[in-house]
Amino acid sequence: LFGRFHMEEMIYIAVRKDYNSDKRNLLFVLHRFPGPIGILHVHSPSKLIPPLLFCV
Repeated sequence: LFGRFHMEEMIYIAVRKDYNSDKRNLLFVLHRFPGPIGILHVHSPSKLIPPLLFCV
């Protein structure tokens, strides 16, 4: 799989707010792939706010 990677192909990696939990995967991608890398932030809604507040 990695041998057929082309430099012009974009690799995307998703990270959460807690960067430490995704650090290992991010470092793997940064060291393994020579092409462009897109970092996507994944938003997790707060569990403390009731969903009914958004239905106003």
